[in-house]
Amino acid sequence: MLRLRPSVPSPTVPPKKTLGSRLILSGMGAVLMSAGIFFTYHLWDSFQRSEETRHWLETPCEIITSQVNTYRPVANSPDEYRAVVRYRYELNGVIHHNESIRHGMGPTMDRATAEERIAKYPIGKKTACFVNPEQPDKAVLEHTSRAGLYTIWFPMLFVAGGFGMILNAWRDKRVRAIPTKK
Repeated sequence: MLRLRPSVPSPTVPPKKTLGSRLILSGMGAVLMSAGIFFTYHLWDSFQRSEETRHWLETPCEIITSQVNTYRPVANSPDEYRAVVRYRYELNGVIHHNESIRHGMGPTMDRATAEERIAKYPIGKKTACFVNPEQPDKAVLEHTSRAGLYTIWFPMLFVAGGFGMILNAWRDKRVRAIPTKK
């Protein structure tokens, strides 16, 4: 008669990671880290540019032109619209002219958006502009958003995740059997 011994569960040992699998995981982690570092840098740079104008001199200015210009960059491309607000200001007894509403503001494909931009600045309006004290010809009417700083945490998750993938690829998780005394 056959007697069956009760089965003892054997500890499961995950297979050893091969060099190829470790390199693939490390490569994926490096790509994630690189993307995270790239976007973190650009968001930080955006924040730094937004802070720059906040240290410029607030100076009274007057709007002298406020219009939407239409142009076509390439012959068969759709029209683009640029909000053009020209203003003058005086600094240290010298009158300067500028057209920058805000750093990085380019053309738009939507005419209504361009018209909204100029609606705040009718001709003759007296307002404040922010002038670079080191280069008085540089000025803006509005500060750029600080959103870069508020969203910088998201690409940092990719940096941390990629770093974790690389660490995990090279860490040995196999369970080692502890010798028993007989």
